[in-house]
Amino acid sequence: MLDEKTKQTVKETIPFLEAKGTEITSLFYKNMLAAHPELLNIFNENNQKKRITAKSTR
Repeated sequence: MLDEKTKQTVKETIPFLEAKGTEITSLFYKNMLAAHPELLNIFNENNQKKRITAKSTR
């Protein structure tokens, strides 16, 4: 179970994640897959090409 301070921190990040979530996840996937191309087979290649992987994994 999360303590109250942690819950509050999570709640405070929601507006930022709503505004920047796609940007963050796009960069995450780009960096992760560049460093670990062996993971490409786990992700939808068509979505990768269209840059919609971040939205499709929600």
